[in-house]
Amino acid sequence: MDRRDEERSGMPRPFFTFRLAKGMNEMTETTNTITKDTLFSAPRSKAENKADITDRTARAIIKAEAERRIAKSERLRQARLDMEARQPKPAPAKPRAAKASAKTARAARGAT
Repeated sequence: MDRRDEERSGMPRPFFTFRLAKGMNEMTETTNTITKDTLFSAPRSKAENKADITDRTARAIIKAEAERRIAKSERLRQARLDMEARQPKPAPAKPRAAKASAKTARAARGAT
C-alpha cells in the first residue's frame, strides 16, 4: 500500500506488519504446539542483563538509604523526647506590668 492508496482509502498505513514464519500459513494451529521456543522465553542480551543488574543495585541502594534515613529520624525523635522529659519544667513567667499609655507618660513628665 503506497501513499496514494492510503489517501484513497482514508485509512492510515500500518506502522508494522506481521509476517508468518516460513512454512506457516494463516490456518496453521500454533496454540497447542509446545516447542522450546514457545515454552521458554528467549535468552536476554548482555545489555539487558547488565541493565537489570544496574537497576536492581540502584533500587537496593536507594531503599537502604531510605531505611537508614527513617531509622535515624526515629532515633533522633526518641532522643529529643527523652531529653525533654528529663528537663525540669520552667517556672511560669511573671506577668509584666502593663505599660502606661503615651498620654499618661506625657502627663507624668509634665507634672514634675
